[in-house]
Amino acid sequence: MGVTLSAGDALEWFRKTFASQTSYSELMHLASQSVPGANGLLFAPYINGERMPHTDAKARGSFIGIDRQHTLEDFARAVVEGITYSLNDCLQFMHVDQVIAIGGGARSSFWLQMQADIFNRPVITRASEQGPGYGAAIIATVGCGWYSSLKECARDYLTISSTYQPSNEYGKAFKTFQEVYNATKLMNDQLTDFRKSLK
Repeated sequence: MGVTLSAGDALEWFRKTFASQTSYSELMHLASQSVPGANGLLFAPYINGERMPHTDAKARGSFIGIDRQHTLEDFARAVVEGITYSLNDCLQFMHVDQVIAIGGGARSSFWLQMQADIFNRPVITRASEQGPGYGAAIIATVGCGWYSSLKECARDYLTISSTYQPSNEYGKAFKTFQEVYNATKLMNDQLTDFRKSLK
């Protein structure tokens, strides 16, 4: 299982802190007004530490490359890209041909396309965006004898809604993102210790 500790939480933090009057759909629209790579702005979403691939409670988030040209649109896009890079970090340890998106992140076609581009794999959505609970219901349906197998039940209940194919190249940007953790680890460790000393 791949787990990134600050996906939706990082987006919520950014919205509350910098764009509190903006809805999530408006935030996605802002992000879509920037360009892939957010005009050279990079966000490391380690605002709660990280679990994979870096098991590090002291890891901290950062914006890297800020200059005067950057706009709210660039920051919003950098956050969404940074979260997606972090998820892609998890995918590097798995053998998957396609990704099934569920939950809040599956509501934005802009973000789904970005995921396909960064993951370099097709991303599909189901007619229902429900995840584990829906799977448990399918298992219970088979357990009750309403279907003879999970495969038979899935054919009826797990219909594909949309498929997003990779269309932009994010390989270089992702490699740069992967370098951020090691490049900032010593500083983050020192800052964590410094914060503790202030208490």
